[in-house]
Amino acid sequence: MDHYDYLKKRATVVVKAWKDPSYKARLLKDPATVLKEAGFDIPSGVKVHAHETSHETYHFVLPRKPKGVADEKLSHRVPVVADMSCPSTTGDCDGD
Repeated sequence: MDHYDYLKKRATVVVKAWKDPSYKARLLKDPATVLKEAGFDIPSGVKVHAHETSHETYHFVLPRKPKGVADEKLSHRVPVVADMSCPSTTGDCDGD
């Protein structure tokens, strides 16, 4: 899955969870199954955690370092890493 497809699928899951309380509950309880149903490739044995950010809690997720990328080349990846999650520490991704 390329980066654009990932962002599109992720956005679809997020919006559906915002609109549908039962879907959100399933996503938080069994994220691997829900994400597989949404078209994400979740390998067997991989643990998936889903957390909801709130005004009281901010989750900072540190992505694993890309394999085969030399340290001096990592600064070129900043734009890709920057759009991996909501930038707001308040959980308001729309900027409010």
